[in-house]
Amino acid sequence: MTERSVVIVQYIVNPDSTISTLLADVNSHAAKISGKLAVARRTLVKRATFNGCTPSQETLLVSAASAAQNYASDTLSYARSHASTPRYTTWFGAYTTARYSTVVSHFSNISNNAFSSYAFDCSTCTEPDTYAYVYPDKYVFHSRLPFTTLTVSSSLVLESFTCVRHSGRRQ
Repeated sequence: MTERSVVIVQYIVNPDSTISTLLADVNSHAAKISGKLAVARRTLVKRATFNGCTPSQETLLVSAASAAQNYASDTLSYARSHASTPRYTTWFGAYTTARYSTVVSHFSNISNNAFSSYAFDCSTCTEPDTYAYVYPDKYVFHSRLPFTTLTVSSSLVLESFTCVRHSGRRQ
């Protein structure tokens, strides 16, 4: 580090019209930096796309995707710590090591999924008695359900089980 002193001379006019000299000492410092600077790298995240959705449906779907992410994470945490409870057997049947491993694996896959990156299609589900579905190999969610955060977020988690990427099989 080096230090340098500089004297600045300024002249001022006094109220009685005389001139005075004003001296100011200024010290400056210099520092040397070496090495590489760390650069923050932003991770790009795919965002949801919408087809045939009204602005209010889009807003609800974004909220539902966030809620679905929480449901999936919470369920994974529960499944990992409650293997043979009545709640577990009600949902998944009698406990076996293989079944438990499958349940945890599927919820882990779903929990790692980004529901906020789905393609949401509000216009094409016209099959009678069909309320929601996903394609087996891609994240496109169609729904004719009443649009509430609860119904859509629950359906997102449920329909994700049918996606081959999560379960490894077509259902």
